[in-house]
Amino acid sequence: MCEDMIFVLEYLQCSSRIKVINNILYNYRMRDERLKILAKNIKAERVRKGMSQTELAFSVGVSYNTICQIEQARQTPSAFIVFDTANALKIPVEDLFKNIGEKNI
Repeated sequence: MCEDMIFVLEYLQCSSRIKVINNILYNYRMRDERLKILAKNIKAERVRKGMSQTELAFSVGVSYNTICQIEQARQTPSAFIVFDTANALKIPVEDLFKNIGEKNI
């Protein structure tokens, strides 16, 4: 009986770890998807406004490389950079977050 309980406890600990790992991976994928949507929105608005990446970078006060990395979803912009990007594009900051779903916990 004692061995059975130990097995069950070990199973539950393992199962619990798997759930935590799956949750972390799911949230990472969601973060990755949300970052891709933000990147797409920034690029779309920049193109719509007829701005080059260099012009946007200058207006925001970051490097050309930073804008490239953000638009390729390889860099997560700070809240300040997103705010400054919206201002440089002369759009509400909310427009850069359109079509981004809520985070599932």
